[in-house]
Amino acid sequence: MSESFDDIQWHDASLKLLGIDRGQPGIRDEISMEIVDVNGTAYTLVFTDCYEAHLALSFGVTAEETVRDVRRSSQSDSLESMRIKWVRTDVDLSDVQQFEFETNSTASVIRILARACVITRTRATPQAHRDLP
Repeated sequence: MSESFDDIQWHDASLKLLGIDRGQPGIRDEISMEIVDVNGTAYTLVFTDCYEAHLALSFGVTAEETVRDVRRSSQSDSLESMRIKWVRTDVDLSDVQQFEFETNSTASVIRILARACVITRTRATPQAHRDLP
């Protein structure tokens, strides 16, 4: 089942996996994420036609990594900078979006510049991944 980016309950969703696929460089540049929302619903996100990724990740904290905030934008300083780099190649990147994730546990920031994000609900568990007050 395909889902909408804006319909996912992002706040406090658990980040389980972050992967980069460069198996076919320039043809299939993808970044994937697996998350589980607070209701226990799991999603796989595949960012396709990636042009840049900025990963400011911290490790070593023994706590589940959860999402604090998510932003999607079609205009940002990062997008403008990327578009300027590519303008000399006559590649139209006007449809590239910025997807930015901030995490709670480690204050990490994941910024992905990609043409699309394909989201698939992968499984639903009967209970939330943690107890809520």
